[in-house]
Amino acid sequence: KIMEPNDAEIVQEPVDMQPGPKGNQSKRDNKSKSGKTFQCAKCTYSAKYKSALVSHMMSHRAPSETTMYKCEVCQHETKRKADLRAHMIIHMDPTNMKLFQCANCSYWTRRKCDLKHHVVVHQTSSYKCPHCPFRTHQKHYLDKVHSLYHKDESEVTVYKCKHCLYETRFKQFLNRHVITHQDQSTRQKYKCNWCDLTTTD
Repeated sequence: KIMEPNDAEIVQEPVDMQPGPKGNQSKRDNKSKSGKTFQCAKCTYSAKYKSALVSHMMSHRAPSETTMYKCEVCQHETKRKADLRAHMIIHMDPTNMKLFQCANCSYWTRRKCDLKHHVVVHQTSSYKCPHCPFRTHQKHYLDKVHSLYHKDESEVTVYKCKHCLYETRFKQFLNRHVITHQDQSTRQKYKCNWCDLTTTD
């Protein structure tokens, strides 16, 4: 289950919580049509995609309201079905797993989409920064991230922490930093699927 009626109060505009045709939403419908972000009404979290906000909203639910997915082989349990699928790999016989191997190097992965992303590094075309020797295969990274290092501070939005003097040019860095001001006991914890590590990062 993804949504419950009381979840609507957690979301502020521009989210339309009505399902699309046949209960599904296309990627286009998932994104805000106005160009605005989807804002959580319970905290400062915002997202470009509705699906990211819906996933975030799970962190505001009481444990009794959350569907848990349990491994049938061990004691592992998680809130997300995709995390359980990823966990199940550790119980599989490696000889029966389908692996995707790069034809140009020793890289391999269990996911075809990861291989598609990887092979870009072998392509000869790349994007070069006009201000320095930096090159990348991702135009988006060059335009949206790297270019910030060459802009004057007056041209760049600076995100500032309201609890301390921390500031950054990247909103996601501020979001990660703000968590450090939360009480340890209220932070969402993440557990590694392969070892005993638990972290709030």
